[in-house]
Amino acid sequence: MTTYKGLRGLTIRTVAGDPSVLAVGDIWYDSVAKKVQGAATTAGTWATGGDLPGNTTGHSGFGSQTAGVIVGGEVGGSDNAEAFHYNGSSWAAGGNINTQRGGGHQRGYGTQTAGAIVGGHHPGIPTGVSASHETYDGSSWSEAGDLNTGRGYHATANNGTTTAALAFSGLINPELNPSPFGAVGFKTESEEYNGTAWTEGNDLSVGRQYISGAGIQTAALGIGGESPSFVNSTESYNGTSWTEVNNLNTARSRIMAGGTDATAIAAGGLTPSVTANVEQWDGTSWTEVANISAARGTGASGITAGATDGFIAGGTPSPGTGNDTEEWTGPAAAAVTFTSS
Repeated sequence: MTTYKGLRGLTIRTVAGDPSVLAVGDIWYDSVAKKVQGAATTAGTWATGGDLPGNTTGHSGFGSQTAGVIVGGEVGGSDNAEAFHYNGSSWAAGGNINTQRGGGHQRGYGTQTAGAIVGGHHPGIPTGVSASHETYDGSSWSEAGDLNTGRGYHATANNGTTTAALAFSGLINPELNPSPFGAVGFKTESEEYNGTAWTEGNDLSVGRQYISGAGIQTAALGIGGESPSFVNSTESYNGTSWTEVNNLNTARSRIMAGGTDATAIAAGGLTPSVTANVEQWDGTSWTEVANISAARGTGASGITAGATDGFIAGGTPSPGTGNDTEEWTGPAAAAVTFTSS
C-alpha cells in the first residue's frame, strides 16, 4: 500500500483534533476523527455589520473592521462634518472635522487613532474643491499641510501613518466644468506627504475622477474611475513612478477599495449602474470573489493591509442600503479532510 511517507519521505504528525495554528499546506492525522486532515485556503466572505446612524454617501473611510472611521460625505443632500467610529458591531460619534466637505470629493487615510482627510468639496471656494488637509488623533482634527493642488474625486494610499501618505489623480474645477468634464479637469498628478508638507510626485498614465486607491506611499494601486467614461485601468506606484498593470475585470468607478499593492479588494461601484461585484488583487491580476449583499457605490471603506479584514458602509445604494455596513473577512487557512479517490 502506498503511504504518504513512501511518497514524500516524511511522516505526518498526529493531533487530537486540529492544530491550534493552521497554515495552508499543513497535513496531519486527527486521532479523534481518525482521518487525515490538511489546511487549505477558504474563500473570503461578507457579513452584515451594524447600521450607520443615517443614510450617508460620498463619505470617506479608513481603519479596520474593529477600529474603523467614516467622515464627511453628504447627509440629506448637504455636506457633512461628522465622523463616526466603528468597533466591529456598532457606530458611535467621533470628533467633527473643522471644514465640512462631501459629495464624494474628499479622501481619508490611516487608522482610527492616526488618520487624516484631504481635499474635497467646499462650496465657498470658486473652483468647488479644496486643498485642505486635516489629521485625526481619534478624538479631534487638526489642520495640516495643504495639497499643492486642490482636488476632489481623487484617491489616497496609506494603511497606518500620517507621516507618509499619497494623494493622486482626481478632478479640479468641478463647478466650472459641467458634466461631461473637459480633459483639463482630470488630474494625472500624484502628491506625497512627509508629515509636514506635500510634494509633487510622478504622473499617472490616465487622469481620472472617482478613482480608488490601496496600499502605501511607496507601494500603491490606483483602481478604476472615470476618464470621462468608465475605465478598468489599474496602475501601480513604487514610490517613484506609475506603471500600468492588469485591468479590473469590470470597468467601474466609485469603488470601495483598500488593502495593499499585493493584496487588495475592490467592492461595488458604478458601471454605470450600481454593482455588487467584488474583485480581489493578488499582486498580478484581479479575480472575482464573493459579492457584497447589495449593489452600491460612493460608499466608505476601511480594508486592512493584506485585505485580511475590513468594512464598507453607506453609499449610493440599491433601495434601503444607504446606512448598511458590511464586514469583510479575507481568505484564511481552514481544516479539510482528505478522501481517497
